[in-house]
Amino acid sequence: MKGMKLIWNMMVISLLAAMLVADTPWPMFHHDFNHTGRSPYLGAQTGVEKWNFATGKWIFWSSPAIDSDGTIYVGSRDHKLYAINPNGTEKWSFNTDHDIYSSPAICSDGTIYMGSRIGNLYVINPDGTGKWSFEVGETFSSPTIDLDGTIYIGSADNKLYAINPDGTEKWNFTTGSDVPSSPSIGADGTIYVGSQDNKLYAVNPDGTEKWSFATGNTVFSSPAIGSDGTIYVGSHGGNLYAINPDGIEKWSFTTGDIILSSPAISPDGTIYVGSKDHNLYAIGGISKIVFTTPARTIKAGRPSEIITIQTQDSAGNPHPCGIDFTVNLSSSSTTGSFSLTEDPWVEVTSVTIPAGSNSVSLYYKDTTLGNPTITASEYPDRAWADGTQQETVTSSAFWYLSMTARTKTAGLSHLRIVLHGQSQNCRLLFICDWVGAIGGVRKS
Repeated sequence: MKGMKLIWNMMVISLLAAMLVADTPWPMFHHDFNHTGRSPYLGAQTGVEKWNFATGKWIFWSSPAIDSDGTIYVGSRDHKLYAINPNGTEKWSFNTDHDIYSSPAICSDGTIYMGSRIGNLYVINPDGTGKWSFEVGETFSSPTIDLDGTIYIGSADNKLYAINPDGTEKWNFTTGSDVPSSPSIGADGTIYVGSQDNKLYAVNPDGTEKWSFATGNTVFSSPAIGSDGTIYVGSHGGNLYAINPDGIEKWSFTTGDIILSSPAISPDGTIYVGSKDHNLYAIGGISKIVFTTPARTIKAGRPSEIITIQTQDSAGNPHPCGIDFTVNLSSSSTTGSFSLTEDPWVEVTSVTIPAGSNSVSLYYKDTTLGNPTITASEYPDRAWADGTQQETVTSSAFWYLSMTARTKTAGLSHLRIVLHGQSQNCRLLFICDWVGAIGGVRKS
């Protein structure tokens, strides 16, 4: 129940966040203030270039943000933030006088927030004019906007800054070294950020320390937060850490070199992260669909007992879905069918496991005797192992005998033997009268 409550809280917070953070395809670094790095949109299906836009120098750390009208914002080492139209033409540019490594963030009113390498957090109107700026010193960190409009950004002066929407300082939190990591915000308002003092910090909304987690090496990576509150972050030691909301390590995964990359979380729970060892890693998450109910023995033409399928990780633990997942159903028997209800029987070829859940139940029916294999597979394909189960379909006929003794004339005893039978919808009676000869067989 506690885990489900956390997931529910995260969903509610995400909905509330949409009221403040711009409702755009990509409003900030790693998409949202949990920094999941996950987009709900279908990406390019071909690798064909649509256009390219030349800046005065290379685009180093800055990742694009996309506004609701399709405008793309990105910073360059030529000191400029560019606003680029969807057709690849320049809309405007804003000069910061310093290299830009930070990624822009877009507020619900269209205001753009962005840091420069040496100097300020800049706040820019949608028309490209400056609104205000706040001195934070050198920064690689990208700003994150909280529900109340507070802007969080790290700096090379060892601090995490909280800045009010009017440009005044709310508070600052001092770490032991530079803060190149971009802050993420948990469901309860906790701010998570890494420092080059080899720690991940959890900071309360009032600017006080909640806890710190020692990684043993520099944290340049920006933390991502799962729907259950787990924080994922990489370190220069080559480890990806999963940390519980109370600051206790959940697990770690070791790559072959330093991790500068910030992890991204897939809807199926898989964590993706890059390493200097030249590899992109996919870690954990849903890996298979399984049938959790035993194989069923079914009377031909009749519904089975309820059948349940479940999403699990590689260790066999139930794993909830981050979004609604479609599961296709099939049978090796051409006469097999599925339904979500026993009565009425409404045939379906797929079912949905809803977001936040890990299972769904259904019924199976078949008119062909034998051992059909039923299969549950995810759609679209995510490289999960399919769930399979072999059922047994038997005849729905049943038979039993009844015997009746009776006496006829001359004191002779007679025995009537009746074989009762039912097959599908046909009822049969086979009657034998023992009087020295078989009296016959009739159907009723």
